[in-house]
Amino acid sequence: MERLNLLVIDSTSSSLKIAIQINGKVNFFEQTEKSMNHLERLIPLIDKGIKVLDEDKKSLDYICVCHGPGSFTGIRVGIATALGIAFAGESSCLGFSSFDVYDYLFRDKKDSVIVPIVDAKKRRFYTTFVNSGDALYYDLSADDIIEKIKEMKKDPIFVGSDFAMMEDKVIDSNINYTFEYQQGYSAKEMLEAAEFFIKNNKISSPDPIYLRKSEAEIALEEKLLKA
Repeated sequence: MERLNLLVIDSTSSSLKIAIQINGKVNFFEQTEKSMNHLERLIPLIDKGIKVLDEDKKSLDYICVCHGPGSFTGIRVGIATALGIAFAGESSCLGFSSFDVYDYLFRDKKDSVIVPIVDAKKRRFYTTFVNSGDALYYDLSADDIIEKIKEMKKDPIFVGSDFAMMEDKVIDSNINYTFEYQQGYSAKEMLEAAEFFIKNNKISSPDPIYLRKSEAEIALEEKLLKA
């Protein structure tokens, strides 16, 4: 099967993932240590990958970026970088959700509800319920997630490193569950998913997924109300 020339970026969490594939040559950057200085690290890592492959950014046909949900800053950094590289190289810029990647990874497992967990701060989590018939994205507390799962007839598979933050509550609830992708998906899996999305027309423009207002927006609204 023909391989696509693409760069894939995920800067939506505290770990940065990048994958590059050009002319059949693949270079994966393992996810970085937990850090939020993606603005400083993203471009140098991409340049390093292009150099290792001995290729040129202009050879990239697609720039794919995870557009959420997750860190507001991380989402913006990833999309801005992807759009800039795509514009300079006349490549197509496309977006995908981190939840879409898990949907792809569990595409043959329909007997369980897949529940990605992303830390949303303030003791809340971004999540969805793959294979439940509910395609919505949510901003919920751990208790709310547990209650929604109890209403379903399928056992949940929790995924993503942030699930560890609420696992004790799930244990106390006596839900029959499993926990996979405990460090999140890899750069290789992200690349495979992006390629699948492109070839099956399951990907669109990189529109940021914000499930709540940012702290800056909330602060501004409070300031205006007091004015």
